[in-house]
Amino acid sequence: MKTVLTSGYTFTASAKTLDFSGTTGFDVRRLLAVLNLTRGAVVYAVGTAGLGYSALTGSVVTLAFDTSAHANGDAMMVLYDAPNTGAQDATLQSILTALGAPVLASGAATEVTLQAIKAALLAQVDFESSLVTDGASFYVRRETANEGTGVITVTFTDMAGNAASPVVANLVPAASGNTRVVETALFDVTTGGTGTSVGDIVARVIVYDTRTNTIAAAYWHNLTTGAALASAPAAGAIIEQVRNLAAGASTSALQTAGNTSLSNIDGKVPAKGQAAMAASTPVTIASDQSPVPVTQGATSAYAVQRTTGIGTTGVLVSAADTTNRRTVRNTGSIALEIVSALGAAYGTGHPLPAGESFTFDASGRTTAAIYLAAASAGGTASVISY
Repeated sequence: MKTVLTSGYTFTASAKTLDFSGTTGFDVRRLLAVLNLTRGAVVYAVGTAGLGYSALTGSVVTLAFDTSAHANGDAMMVLYDAPNTGAQDATLQSILTALGAPVLASGAATEVTLQAIKAALLAQVDFESSLVTDGASFYVRRETANEGTGVITVTFTDMAGNAASPVVANLVPAASGNTRVVETALFDVTTGGTGTSVGDIVARVIVYDTRTNTIAAAYWHNLTTGAALASAPAAGAIIEQVRNLAAGASTSALQTAGNTSLSNIDGKVPAKGQAAMAASTPVTIASDQSPVPVTQGATSAYAVQRTTGIGTTGVLVSAADTTNRRTVRNTGSIALEIVSALGAAYGTGHPLPAGESFTFDASGRTTAAIYLAAASAGGTASVISY
């Protein structure tokens, strides 16, 4: 409920402050306006550039308006939207009567002008303020609704109470305004360089701006010496540390021991391929080895069929075959697909990448005709039947 506070606050002109410690449950969002009746001046008006507050400490409001020439004892009128406690709004006339109709200074506001100011202020309802940022500066966003016209007005001021015009598309609530993420990686120095020695631990620190998806800052620091590095260590001069190893995981010491064992083995394994007995490693069959059966495989004839100029719809590359196993191979550089029918479009079948093959087993897979389609004109394939 909009009312006029006649007590509960202290005005300090030189400090430009209003201390509302005596107002129970004071909320600056409910403060509508403050008028110095002695000076005939409006010193605070919500949503008005230059008439906001520059700081808020607890219940102490520091005004943006300069009141250093005013006096602490000046008659003030404080319009405040207090919670509804059953009290009724006082009229301006009763306020002036309560103040004893003080003698106004020359040029001071009259009852008519004060009534106009009051009417304008009382028309601004349902307002709220929030703190926003564009990543570089902070702004106070104020939203007011005129109960007479229904028009909603949004204004911005900087933290000093000055009118501001930030780019609205770049604004986010201040609570989520921290768009910087810091990533740190640790490295062991294996080869000394500028600002580093073997055994030093260096850190790479990167600051990401998640709003612009860019790197805001990056630098290197020698944690062993405590000095910043002028440039990144040379490639191959550092090894990244692996943190949070599981129990029993390999360490640097174990890795060195493993490398030593491998170097001892190196050179003792014979080269690949067939060699004379003197250059070969003997293999001995176990003394209790049971007989090893040997099966002579049957020989069979095979046939090869090549198809070129395969287009983007299915073409026949092998007729139905109920006897032989067939392997189809992509012999070109254009991707193929095994499709279900003649004229079927590429993109509807099973992929057969360049250089790859697929076998159709007559005993369990398919005896049907085989069709291929290419990603673009000019595909080639071969089918071997055996």
